Amino acid sequence: MSKPVLSFLATYNVAACRHVLERIGESPDVASKGPLKCLFFDTIHATVNHIAGVDELWRLRLSGQSSAAFDQFYVNDPASSGIRDGTLWLEREPDWARSRAAALDAALATQAFVEAQSEDSLREVVSYARTDGSTATIQRGPALLHLLNHATHHRGQIHAGLTELGVGGVVLDMPALLGNDSCRF
Repeated sequence: MSKPVLSFLATYNVAACRHVLERIGESPDVASKGPLKCLFFDTIHATVNHIAGVDELWRLRLSGQSSAAFDQFYVNDPASSGIRDGTLWLEREPDWARSRAAALDAALATQAFVEAQSEDSLREVVSYARTDGSTATIQRGPALLHLLNHATHHRGQIHAGLTELGVGGVVLDMPALLGNDSCRF
């Protein structure tokens, strides 16, 4: 796994997170409307909380720390349970202003985590406990790539939700957010 690629994606992740949060603005009305069919977790607010929470979960896992505090959220994870309900993720941080701040903080913390890695540490195999209690192993670099892709996936859902709600001006293309000159390794 190439550190320059991960660094670039982490920089993009912060810029995209910031842009989406700015487009949503201060309005809890937009963030709380739902359920929206394009969102796994019903509302933009719950989806933003999910992105921030999963960032933290994977940083804990990749640091060799316990992520057990997140097990409760996967009761409502549609990928693992088939239940389509964002209630628990919404309850993680019900205040929209704090949720927005936590989301940006999570993206910045993930960027710092990526920057702290070496090429050797990206190749290290990490063991972690899954939310179902089983143990898994993964190389740190591909896990970070997964984490950054996870945020992109859910930002796409948020973009669709904002479009459905009539909020325009969301541009997530890398060259538009970072500038063409910054799209280099």
